[in-house]
Amino acid sequence: MLFAGGWGSGKTWWLIAEALRLTVDNPGRAGVLVSPTFPLQRRTLYRAIVDIFPEAKRWPTGAASARDCLGPLVKDWSASDRVLTMWNGAEWVFGSADNVSSLEGASYAWGCLDEPRLVRAEAWRIFNARIRDPKSKQLRRALAGVPSLGWMWDEFGKPHPKRTVIRASTTDNSAPPAWVHRAPQPQRPTDPRLHPRRVRCARSQLVRDRP
Repeated sequence: MLFAGGWGSGKTWWLIAEALRLTVDNPGRAGVLVSPTFPLQRRTLYRAIVDIFPEAKRWPTGAASARDCLGPLVKDWSASDRVLTMWNGAEWVFGSADNVSSLEGASYAWGCLDEPRLVRAEAWRIFNARIRDPKSKQLRRALAGVPSLGWMWDEFGKPHPKRTVIRASTTDNSAPPAWVHRAPQPQRPTDPRLHPRRVRCARSQLVRDRP
């Protein structure tokens, strides 16, 4: 499933909400959350978790209790392994697409991939192959990001019985229209980063509206 959204459309929040839903469905099983890089992950997924989890205050550091920092949904956090243990025994394993060794070898019940347009096709292939836990209720792959050509188009650009695409523009969220008009020229309202129903083909300078 792909949430194809413009900047500020709520993609990362949706991805964390989807991870929580999959956690409820798969108690005691491990899922993986992947970002293009670990630094980007700290700026996006970690912050979204703090914003969304009830009673969360900050990301745990040092000897701080994960439960005190992130609230009752969390039992423990291992900074060395980058594993968040949830209230029902499920684990959230954090991986990086530019460090494929963080994805190799494991089996997960589900996976979430943030900003897939910044991820190489090989990393997508490895991520996709890791979602293979035979005890998973549903081997779900959830992606959230600005749509792009390349492997994203190959996977989600055409109708497929096992693919679902949710589309949202920046203005579908609470960002006021004035924010869009004040954006720099590359972010103008016809830009697919704001309105993902538009796909820009740089080679032919074609802008094509998808239904």
